Amino acid sequence: MINILYLETGVTGGGSFESLYEQVRELDREKFAPVVVFLNESKYLISVN
Repeated sequence: MINILYLETGVTGGGSFESLYEQVRELDREKFAPVVVFLNESKYLISVN
């Protein structure tokens, strides 16, 4: 399994958040273990196992 760390620095949401969400959502979880770190509060903060 390959660990992937994503760092999101946006403040208000928008294109970078949407792109990151779609990318993480589509990853093959048998091959990749994504972790997303937000530097600011976001509506995208959820826990996905």
